Amino acid sequence: MEKTLRGKKRKERIRRIRANLIRGDINMIAARAEVSRVWVSCVLGGEGVSEKVLRAAEELIAERKRTLN
Repeated sequence: MEKTLRGKKRKERIRRIRANLIRGDINMIAARAEVSRVWVSCVLGGEGVSEKVLRAAEELIAERKRTLN
């Protein structure tokens, strides 16, 4: 059950990230996380698992929201 709950939370987290992405964000996330764009796409598509990528994406989105407000 714990794995299922973790998987659901990760899927919801990815859904929230994807809803806030704009053009060019995958490149910026890849640079922040020091990984390839392909890996970022895999993680955000649910095909891979990387806390580093998810954290970089959430930080980028949070920074954008702070600068817009």
